Amino acid sequence: MEGGRYSSGTFVGLALGSGSLSVAVRGPGSSKPATQAVSVDDPSPKAVAQKAMDLARSLIAQHHLDPVIAAVAGGIPGHINFTTGRVIYGYDLVAFRKPWLDVPFPELLSDTFESPAVVDNDVNCMAMYQHAFGHARRVRSFVTIYIVPELNGLGAGIMIDSRIHRGAAGGAGELGHIVVQPGGPRCHCGNRGCLQAVLGNETLVRDVNWGERQRVNNVRDAAELAERRDERASQAFSQAGRYFGQALSTIVNLLNPPLIIIGGPEEYLGPRARLSSAEGTGRGRPPRSARLFQDGYRDTLATDSFLDLDQTCRIVTTYLGLDMAAVGASLLAADAGS
Repeated sequence: MEGGRYSSGTFVGLALGSGSLSVAVRGPGSSKPATQAVSVDDPSPKAVAQKAMDLARSLIAQHHLDPVIAAVAGGIPGHINFTTGRVIYGYDLVAFRKPWLDVPFPELLSDTFESPAVVDNDVNCMAMYQHAFGHARRVRSFVTIYIVPELNGLGAGIMIDSRIHRGAAGGAGELGHIVVQPGGPRCHCGNRGCLQAVLGNETLVRDVNWGERQRVNNVRDAAELAERRDERASQAFSQAGRYFGQALSTIVNLLNPPLIIIGGPEEYLGPRARLSSAEGTGRGRPPRSARLFQDGYRDTLATDSFLDLDQTCRIVTTYLGLDMAAVGASLLAADAGS
């Protein structure tokens, strides 16, 4: 975990998703932050910063923390230039019908909170949570993969030797934009065949409804159809798993990590319990769609991994969410301004 330098005050972390905001607060000696989530009606950067401060102040008062905010950090989906702190592209953060483009969000946070501020990718913050409190507490190098429940995005947080690897311009971990099907469905980034486009709701629905069929409207419908052993739906989840396996094998061959943590929708990964203190356990039997998806990526990972590198990598599926990103951001806040 990236270390802090403050001995007093309260650290604030926030994470923003599609229509929701999660905030975490903690003191320097706190083992685990307090969190709260609210819906977001106005997703403009200035409104989000103000709402985050209001929620943070409320949490600080509730938990009797130091009212002085030492630093604040945000976990934001999209391409974040960690060096400059600017949100280069936040597709899922649509404000006034436009995505966030080249937004100086740390400056807005710093002005609003009157504290040092930093912004990072939300999945990087989830990885920091996992390293501090979750499945990677005793692991120095690992990869966290988050499939957005609404299937609007897919990203990865890469930790190497207990530090987040962000790349030259903050673009490391854009797993969703690895092309796994050349000439395939168009992604919102403009390319075709990106992993997140191939796994997305629109592609899966199209594949299940191909021809004269109009059987499903979303991935949940498709999963219910697969549960009834519909051949087209079953094939769609198996194929989606194989494409995901291509991306996993790329990670394994390139980084050779000992651990990959995956979180996302039940239709792909099955129902997962939240982490309580450390390790979580699944609740219930995974739906057939998730079993088909997992079989698909495991088979492809075994086939496409170099030699037996897949055998050295443990894969854990678990709950990942905005609350974890907010907690991870509160850990990152301890480094703000250093």
